[in-house]
Amino acid sequence: LLLLLLVLLLLLGPWPAAGHGGKYSREKNEPELPPKREPPNSPGGEFRMEKLNQLWEKAQRLQLSPVKLSELHADLKMQERDEFAWKKLKAEGLDEDGKKQAKLTRNLSVILAKYGLDGRKDARAVSSNSLSDPTEEDSLEDPRLEKLWHKAKTSGKFSSEELTKLWRE
Repeated sequence: LLLLLLVLLLLLGPWPAAGHGGKYSREKNEPELPPKREPPNSPGGEFRMEKLNQLWEKAQRLQLSPVKLSELHADLKMQERDEFAWKKLKAEGLDEDGKKQAKLTRNLSVILAKYGLDGRKDARAVSSNSLSDPTEEDSLEDPRLEKLWHKAKTSGKFSSEELTKLWRE
């Protein structure tokens, strides 16, 4: 009887120790897999690009007005669209001189300054997120009008005479 108990104890003894995972167990010593990234259209992110999501979250933390937030959202959506178009062009080798990349970088820095997301305490309000000619002294003082003006100017649908009339209006 004593021999039988001893044999049973030896057979059952190691199982509980291996079951809880001691310091030498596989569970304790294998690293955990990193969490998988969320799909692009998941509720966790507003944009497909991480840097734009970070800017959006920062704007929300700064508690911008709802109007400013909606304008920022529209600007970031346009920036995202332009960035993806640029990535496609770059992959095809069509931005060899880097002008389009520089324009995207400038556009993003204008957006950052416009909404106070650039980290500067003395950031003054920028009138538009469009790139205006440095020779152009006049400003429309309204970001929405500036956007429309930029679209009209770059569309190629208007002659210089029509653009002049449109500017006066």
